[in-house]
Amino acid sequence: MVLMVYKASGYCDLNINSKARNLKDLVLRAATSGYQTIAINTTVFENDEHDNIVMKKGKKKQKQSNSDTVPAIPELTRLSFTSTDLLKHKLNKPPILLSRITLVYGNTDSPLLKQVAVDAVQKYDLVAVTPTSQAAFKQVCQTLPFVDIISMDPCGSNLNLSKNLLWDAVQRNIYFEIKYNVCIGSGNPKQLQGTFQLGNELSRIIDCGNMIVCSGANSVETLRAPRDVANLMHSVFPSSTSSIRAIAVTCHDAIKFARERKPCFKKCAVSALTENIKNEEDYNVLQGKRKLDHCESKKSGLSSRVPKLKKRKMHLGK
Repeated sequence: MVLMVYKASGYCDLNINSKARNLKDLVLRAATSGYQTIAINTTVFENDEHDNIVMKKGKKKQKQSNSDTVPAIPELTRLSFTSTDLLKHKLNKPPILLSRITLVYGNTDSPLLKQVAVDAVQKYDLVAVTPTSQAAFKQVCQTLPFVDIISMDPCGSNLNLSKNLLWDAVQRNIYFEIKYNVCIGSGNPKQLQGTFQLGNELSRIIDCGNMIVCSGANSVETLRAPRDVANLMHSVFPSSTSSIRAIAVTCHDAIKFARERKPCFKKCAVSALTENIKNEEDYNVLQGKRKLDHCESKKSGLSSRVPKLKKRKMHLGK
């Protein structure tokens, strides 16, 4: 199993394209701009060339194993920095690097979902999903157990942002991503308008509590410093403080809940818990108390979660 890093620090950019022309230079430039935690994103499409090849083979050979019909999850993109690289960009230490995979799909029965649940969750620190259909959006918000981030395409699909579905995702500690790279140097006004409309709609419904802002950059030209990003998103967030939180504290929360969603973390947590319980009776009492607390928290409603986010203090690195 791949060793994962979950401790986030300072400003975060949780979406740097792994297929960037000069990935190492892009990551170092992001660190120079002020980002201390960076996620390298690999995007997997439901209908890529590999899937088409598998389907053609399936027509010729009807009797195939399930492993032949499921596309392979890409390997992690690994980067290493030398002291010369850090000195060149005037950095005292390298940034914290995370791995992220983004699945773009619309078919709720896609075999890729199973492969992500089995393989990608073990390999990658963050699992993001871009639903391209309303059925997939509903599935992501309500049932898929491995989703950390929902990254919606503001122009590629017409999704109904139901208040109930959005709050279902918030209750499950899933975060919504706004990418600003399409707002920089884009000759398509539809993309620019769609990005701000999506951000405003999410901000209106979930009150910015579970919204993060990432670059989605594949070149240095589409990368901006944290303060510039906060100014760029001033029309989406109600204040400069909330826009800064979206590239700092809220990203830290997304990484924290991603860690807790991993099967290995849950197994370790249960083991540590049961070791401290003396007998089965105490364990049953504790389980009953947990169910009671869970029911009471549901009765209190979701509105109590949002003010807690606003009261938190933001601690940023230099």
